[in-house]
Amino acid sequence: MAGPTRIELRRSNARALGLVVGVVAAAWFAGETGHWWRQWNSLAIVATSAMFVLAPLALAGGAMFGRRDGLTRADELISSTGRPRWHRVTPGIAALTIATTVGYLLVVTVDAVVVAVNGSYLGVAGLLSMLVDVTVLAGAVWVGIGVGRAWPSPMVPPALAVIGLVVQLAGDTITGPDGSATPLAALSMLVQPLGADWETASRAAVLGRLALGLGLLAGGALLTVGASRLIRAGGPVAVAAGVAVMMVVSPTAASRPTNQIDAAAQRLVCANNGPQVCVTAVHAYLLPSVVPQARAALTKLAKLPDAPTRIVEWHADTVGTGDDFDYLSDTPKTEPGTVFFRLDLADQDRDTDIEASILNGAGTTANGCRLNDPDALWAAGAWLAGGDTLDVKDFVFGLKLFPDDYQPVLRKLREAPEKEQIRRVTALRDAANACRTTNLTAILTGTSAA
Repeated sequence: MAGPTRIELRRSNARALGLVVGVVAAAWFAGETGHWWRQWNSLAIVATSAMFVLAPLALAGGAMFGRRDGLTRADELISSTGRPRWHRVTPGIAALTIATTVGYLLVVTVDAVVVAVNGSYLGVAGLLSMLVDVTVLAGAVWVGIGVGRAWPSPMVPPALAVIGLVVQLAGDTITGPDGSATPLAALSMLVQPLGADWETASRAAVLGRLALGLGLLAGGALLTVGASRLIRAGGPVAVAAGVAVMMVVSPTAASRPTNQIDAAAQRLVCANNGPQVCVTAVHAYLLPSVVPQARAALTKLAKLPDAPTRIVEWHADTVGTGDDFDYLSDTPKTEPGTVFFRLDLADQDRDTDIEASILNGAGTTANGCRLNDPDALWAAGAWLAGGDTLDVKDFVFGLKLFPDDYQPVLRKLREAPEKEQIRRVTALRDAANACRTTNLTAILTGTSAA
């Protein structure tokens, strides 16, 4: 079987299709924004979204190959020689499948190396997601071959590609009466972006794509290898079954998020040669730049009694919805002796204002409490920083203040004796860590009994 497969690799469109798939996949990755080149789970999401164009391309490429046997009446030749149908068609299917998947996997492998070099986390969840995508790609090739053999018209390959795109676009655009997603949304390979670097595609989403891939493979096999019309008629049924299972299994509603928390990605990686500073595994590559800023913040927080001695990157317990205030409540999430900070990498490769963001609110702005009095939080941070401003460039939980907003509170605080200033900032910290955040300005200005 290896010999005939090598012959098919040389004489068919297999190598050309593999090259086109590789080029298109590379172009898709190159056109993506964000930090996928540092984040393994983001790489997996981009790889899945690439199936939006690669699967229709594989359908068309398979149909072009299938037309050859249809035009040459290979079925009649096979039946006259007594050779099993599968014996004749398997080398061609294998050649096209190998070329297509190798073209795709080469690009993914190169991108994985890029992530390994520039990032710090390689997880099993992302790998499984990308391997499942291979079944979808291979299944599209098989279905294309079967359809091309059955209808060897020159219009079939472009028609299959268009149908593949239109079906996905329909899934993306058709919504329910209230504007919510319908089960048809599962038809599109354009998946939702991750809400955070420690998220990955949910098990249900991956299983849904696996059902689609297996349905395509089964349908393509029946269409291509089936010895009778009745068996070949089972091909469309198998494809429809795969699509149906995917629509049932795949999460499309808000109550069933398409992503889930990757616990391994949230594993803490710490620097222990001094006050402990920890980041999540997905951000371990940032640890060298985080440590000096975090320890500088600890030094300034030490002005207050019972100061923290450890700093840990904040990470969510639930999947992000795009609204940071989903994580803020009236229940604090604190640990004795620990202050949390939030990395904001939306527009940059490094977070350069970690020290200022930790000092903001005297180390309380990432403790899970509502930020009801930001003027007081910023004023306390500026006081700890020893200046008149707090240079927080990132939007911390959606908030950003300008000096004119909080400097009146800061000036009022500094009018008090030094010991009283320390007492007030300490009182603010303790109140904020207990989620009593509605009267913080009064604490700093001395108009509260706190």
